[in-house]
Amino acid sequence: MGVYNVNGTFYAIANYCPHEGGPLCSGRARGLNVVDENVPGDAVMVRDKEYIFCPWHQWGFELATGTTAVKPEWSIRTYPVRVVGNDVLVQA
Repeated sequence: MGVYNVNGTFYAIANYCPHEGGPLCSGRARGLNVVDENVPGDAVMVRDKEYIFCPWHQWGFELATGTTAVKPEWSIRTYPVRVVGNDVLVQA
């Protein structure tokens, strides 16, 4: 399981990529590249650190929902997280 703090909002996900079983939490959390024809190169990164990318094949998953654009039916498991004082509690 991996727990991520994105601008004060916590997310917890399973450490398993449904594509080929890769260690998802070993990947990088980053934003999503989208097309913007008004910038050089036609792409910009949005929603910084809200996606985790598998280190094996770079499949990206949204931390908040577990969904992926690559194959939506292969979402990852997410877990409820709450903060109580200085403790981060994950319900698994």
